[in-house]
Amino acid sequence: MPLANSNGKASAAPSAERKSVVELPRHVQHVSSLSNPYVKHLVKMRESSSYREATESVLVVGSNLLQELCEFAVTNNTEAPFELEMLLVVEERDFPQELSTFSQRTVFLTASVMQKLAGLKSSESVDAIGVVKLPSSFQKLSPDESLASAGATLEKWCPNPHRLLILDGIQDPGNLGTLLRTATAFAWDGVFLLPGCCDPFNDKTLRASRAANFRMPIAAGTWPQIQAFGKANAMKFYAGIPEQVHSSRLHSKKNSPEALIEKIKSEKSLCLVLGSEGQGLSDPARRGSQHLTVPMPGKFESLNVAVVGGILMFLLMNKNI
Repeated sequence: MPLANSNGKASAAPSAERKSVVELPRHVQHVSSLSNPYVKHLVKMRESSSYREATESVLVVGSNLLQELCEFAVTNNTEAPFELEMLLVVEERDFPQELSTFSQRTVFLTASVMQKLAGLKSSESVDAIGVVKLPSSFQKLSPDESLASAGATLEKWCPNPHRLLILDGIQDPGNLGTLLRTATAFAWDGVFLLPGCCDPFNDKTLRASRAANFRMPIAAGTWPQIQAFGKANAMKFYAGIPEQVHSSRLHSKKNSPEALIEKIKSEKSLCLVLGSEGQGLSDPARRGSQHLTVPMPGKFESLNVAVVGGILMFLLMNKNI
């Protein structure tokens, strides 16, 4: 299924691009040339959303992220939430040896090649890169897909949901990654990306999320698709919006933001919708959700969407886990 590109739209990869995927010969254990076709292939994979979709793979930069995925698999006594096709390490530099046990293959690189693949000014802080298959828990719905078909796909993606996070036009990779990481930490069931969100598997989002992308079920589609799925599962929709644009700034204790949050904490199933700081919520999401705010008695507009989302996800997380 196609991934979202940097502006959140589906990016259907042309068949010619699929055919151009480069493989590293099995006998090659060391790469030193920046002009090596496989190096160019991996750089394109890091930079291009459509190429990641074509190859069904992504680069995970840094042993810390890879170790977290491995430790999650071991701790939960389950198969790894990812398929590590290849481990790339710098020659004559120490790296966590246990990563090799999860990898199908280990290849050694020069420092200059590692720097080019990582896309960083220096490779000193990068001791390993993983070529990882995109997780099966990621689903991208076609905008033209029927609600019935989309609903069937989403039922398999996230059966019996209780807490879903819906992100609307979140373009900043740091904010998207932080929200994915927070949703994972608070055990929400899934994250649904509406049009306008950045690619959840670009390198900046991966770093910000600490690779939570491979542990949290993520889907992308349209508002009618997720609205139909939510209604089919008796889920209520609540949209977090800035306090200053709330319909009323004068609240009685009964109708205060605190009272509303306290009331909906006990909801069995709900969706939390968050929009970007610049554009806010799209009209369909705004109209289709009940609004709630984070009370800010300091009257200072200092909370970005990742902070607001973290507060609300904590307050509204499922207490029956």
